[in-house]
Amino acid sequence: MESPSQPNTNFFNHLTEELIVMILDHIQEDPFATKSFSQVNKSFHSIESIHRTKLKPRRLEFLPTTLHRYPSISHLDFSLCPCVDDDALTSVSLAWSSCLKSINLSGSRLFTHVGLLNLVLNCSSNLVEIDLSNRTDLTDSAAKAIAEAVNLERLLLGRCKSITDMGIGCIAVKCSKLRCVGLRWCIRVTDFGVGLIAIKCKQIRSLDLSYLPITEKCLLHIFELKHLEDLVLEHCLGIDDEGLASLKASNKSMKMLNLSKCQNITHIGLTSLTNGAQNLEKLILSYSLPVTDDLGRCLQSFSRLQVVKLDGCVGTCSGLKAIGNSCASLRELSLSKCVAVTDECLSFLVQTHTSLDKVDITCCRKITHASIESITRSCSRLTSLRMESCSSVSREAFSFIGRCQFLEELDVTDTEIDDEGLESISTCTKLSILKMGICLNITDNGLKHIGSRCSQLKHLDLYRSSGITEVGVAAIALGCPSLEVINIAYNSNITDTSLASLSNCLKLRALEIRGCPHISSVGLSSIAVRCRNLEVLDIKKCYKINDTAMVQLAQYSQNLKQIKLSHCSITDIGLIALSNISCLQHISIFNLEGLTSNGLVAFLLACQSLTKMKLNTSFKSLLPKHMIEYMEARACVLIWKDKSFETFRFKNVFEMSNKGKRFRTSFGQVAPTLVGIDLQRYEATNPEDFPTSISMHAETLQRNEFIKDLTNSKVQVLVISKMGTKAQTPYDNSESSVLGTYQVAKWNGTKVSVKILDKESYSDLDIIDALKHELTLLERVRHPNVVQFVGAVTQNIPMMIVREVHAKGDLANYLQNKSRLSPSKALRFALDIARQVTTLPSNAVKIFVNASLKHFHDLILFS
Repeated sequence: MESPSQPNTNFFNHLTEELIVMILDHIQEDPFATKSFSQVNKSFHSIESIHRTKLKPRRLEFLPTTLHRYPSISHLDFSLCPCVDDDALTSVSLAWSSCLKSINLSGSRLFTHVGLLNLVLNCSSNLVEIDLSNRTDLTDSAAKAIAEAVNLERLLLGRCKSITDMGIGCIAVKCSKLRCVGLRWCIRVTDFGVGLIAIKCKQIRSLDLSYLPITEKCLLHIFELKHLEDLVLEHCLGIDDEGLASLKASNKSMKMLNLSKCQNITHIGLTSLTNGAQNLEKLILSYSLPVTDDLGRCLQSFSRLQVVKLDGCVGTCSGLKAIGNSCASLRELSLSKCVAVTDECLSFLVQTHTSLDKVDITCCRKITHASIESITRSCSRLTSLRMESCSSVSREAFSFIGRCQFLEELDVTDTEIDDEGLESISTCTKLSILKMGICLNITDNGLKHIGSRCSQLKHLDLYRSSGITEVGVAAIALGCPSLEVINIAYNSNITDTSLASLSNCLKLRALEIRGCPHISSVGLSSIAVRCRNLEVLDIKKCYKINDTAMVQLAQYSQNLKQIKLSHCSITDIGLIALSNISCLQHISIFNLEGLTSNGLVAFLLACQSLTKMKLNTSFKSLLPKHMIEYMEARACVLIWKDKSFETFRFKNVFEMSNKGKRFRTSFGQVAPTLVGIDLQRYEATNPEDFPTSISMHAETLQRNEFIKDLTNSKVQVLVISKMGTKAQTPYDNSESSVLGTYQVAKWNGTKVSVKILDKESYSDLDIIDALKHELTLLERVRHPNVVQFVGAVTQNIPMMIVREVHAKGDLANYLQNKSRLSPSKALRFALDIARQVTTLPSNAVKIFVNASLKHFHDLILFS
C-alpha cells in the first residue's frame, strides 16, 4: 500500500518580513546575491523591490520597467548611463517625486537645463544632493534650474567650465541650506561668485575651490562661515602672501586645509590663513611650500594636527625636524618625492611620532635601511607603508617590515626586496594590498610565504616582476581566496596554468595580463567561466588569445566594464560577441589584424552600453559618417589614435636556414619606444629593389607600401656582439662596412623597419655568418625597453631583418634638439638603460655603446 504523498513545504514561507529584510541588508553589497534572493519566490521578489533604496542603472531602455518595479528609490546613480536625456529625468522625477533624495548625473551627457528643471521642481521637497561633475557644456541656465532645489545640501559641479558667477549667484540666493559645494575646475567662477556662496549659504561644511581664478578677496567671506570644516584651495595661484597679510579673519571650525600647488604661498601666508584654526586636523601642502624651520614653527599652534602631506616639496632636513617637534599627535605623514628626506630626519620624525598609522616615502631615494629600521621599530602599529622606488634601501632592510603586525598596505614597487624580505612580510597577516612591481629579486619562494600566511590579501601587483612563474601564482591563488585585483603584466613565465589557478579566486574584479605571450584563450576562458565578478581586463599583447576567449567572456562575464584588446588575435567574430556584455563601457582596440570596418560597425551598433572607445585613426575614414554621428548622439566618446608606429609583435615565428637545417624561434616581449622625434618622410628611391615577401608564412609586403628610406636617417646605436668572434667586424665604425639599407614598410597594416642586405653581400660567407649571428643575438636580447625584433628573411632574395619602426625618432636627434636635459629626465634614461643591461647574461653577451651615435648602426633603442 502506497503511503500518501506529503505536501511540498516551502520553509521560506515561515520567515517573517522583518527577518527577510535583515537578510537583505546583509547581502545588499553583492549584486548576484540580491538577484538570487529576489528569484526565490514571489514574496521575496516583492519584498526586495520595496526594500531597495539605491539604484545604479546601466541601460536606459530598461528604465520604464525599473520605475514600476522599485517604488522607494532614494539614491539614484546615473554615472554608468551616458544617454540620460530630458525625457528620462522627467520620468524619474514623476515616478519617485516623494522619495528621491540624491542623484548622480556625472556620467550623463544628453540632458539640458529643461530636464534639470523638471527634476528639481518635481522632487524639490526631498532632493538634497546633485552631482553634475564633468558636464563642461552646462551653462548658467542649468545653474538657474538647480537653484529651484531649495532644500539642496550637497552640490558637485566639478569641471562645469561654462558656469559663471551669474549661475552660482542664482544657486547661492535660493539654496541657503547647502553644506557641501564642489566647484573644482569651474574656471569662470571668480571671487564674486564664491563670495556670494559664502555670504548666502551659512551652513557650508565643505568647500572645494581648486583651480579657480580667485584671490584673497573671497577668503574674507569664507572665513566667516562658522561651520566650515574642509577647505580645498588646490592650485589657486591668485592667492599669495601679500594678499593674505591683510586677512584678519579666523576660522576656529576648520579641520582640513588643502593648499596643494599653491606656489605663491609661503609660511607667512599660511600663518595668516590658519589664524585661530586650533582644531585643524589635516594639512595638505603638496608641491607648494618649502619645508623650512619657519614652517615647523608655524605648525606649532595646531595641537590636534593628525595628517600632514608634503609630497614633492623642497626644503631642508632641519625643516622636517622642526615639523617633527611641532606636531605631537601626528597619525599620517606623506613625504612622497620630497627631496629633503634623509635617514637622519626621517628617523627623527618616526621616533618622535610613534603613533603614526600611515607613512608615504615614495621616491625618497636618499634613505637607506637605517630609515626602514627606525620606522618599523618606532611605529609598530603602522597600517600603511608606501616606499616605491626607494632605490638606496638594501634588500636586508625589508626583513624589518615584519615587525609591523598591523600592516594592511605595503608598496615596495621598484625596490631591491627579495624572498627573505617577503618571508618576514608574510608575518603581517592583515595585509590586504601588496604592490611589488618591477621587483627583480623576488621568486616563487617568496610568494609561497605570502600565500601561506596572508589570507586576507585582496590586491597584488607583480608588474614586470620577471622572477615569478606559475608556481608562485598558484601559491597566491590557493592561500588568498579573497583576491580581487592582480597585475602580472609583462611576464613571459605566466601561462594558462597560472590563470587556471587564479580562477579559484571567485571575487576577482580586475586582471591585468598584458604582455604575457604564453597565455592563450584556454587560460582566459577558465577565468571567464569561474570569476563572474570580473570588471576590468587588460589582455594587450597577448597574441595567442583569440575569438574563443571572447565568446566565453560574453557568456559568463556579464559584469565586465572595461577591456583592452590591442595586439591580440581577435577578429570580427570575437568583437561582436563582446557586444552581448550589458555592462561593457570602455574598450581599447589597436592593431587587431582580423578586425574589419564591417565588424567594427556591427559591434558599435550592438553594444548599447558603450561610453568610450579607443581605436586606430585608420578606421576613421572607413566608418560611415552617419555611424560616427550616431555614436556621438548616443553620448559615446570615440578616441582616435595613430598607433601605427607602436610596437607590434607578429604572432608568426621566423625561420632561418643553415646548411639544410631549419631553426624556429619565438619572440620575446617588448614595450613601445617612449622618447625621440619622428623622422622626416621620404619616398622610396628604387621601388624595384624592394622585397615581395617578409616571412616564410606567405605574408606579403606590397612594393608600393614602402614610405620611407632610412639609409641617411640618424638612429641610435647599441651594438650587441658576442665576445671573441668575427661577428663584430660588420659593425665597425666606418660607413663602408654597412651591410645594407634601411626602409620603413607596412606589414599587415603595421609599420616596420626593414634592413635590406646589399646584393654583393650574398657572396661573402663572413657577412652571411655575421648575419646569422646577429639574428641569434637579437633573439636573445629581450627586454621591455628594447626595440622589437619581428623576424627575418633568409631564404628569399634580398635577405632582410625586420624590426619595430622607431616611432618617435632617435635619441641622437632628441639630444641634438635639447640643449640640456633636466636631471630627472637624464636619470630616467640612464636607469632604463641600466635595468636592461643587468638582465643580459654576462657570460654570453657584451654591450658596445657607440658614444657618437652614428647613423648607420642598427637600432636598438631604450625608452
